[in-house]
Amino acid sequence: MKRFHAENSSVYGVRKVWRQFRREHVNVARGTLARLMRRMRLAGAIRGTPIKTTMSDKGATCRLDHVNRKFHAPSPNML
Repeated sequence: MKRFHAENSSVYGVRKVWRQFRREHVNVARGTLARLMRRMRLAGAIRGTPIKTTMSDKGATCRLDHVNRKFHAPSPNML
């Protein structure tokens, strides 16, 4: 498993390593392979662009409350 992963620049994930095992006539369940790869900390490359989240401006002022919301709950789950 480590050999397949290393031979392919560490980009092979569970699915591709499993298919490589099948090509070489090694019967192993994909779930078992996934568990073993997790234990060995082997993971495939992630395609696509990274997720970019909003970076809030800590110095910005808070917006005014135009709705004039004043909630007071007498007990939990009660408004």
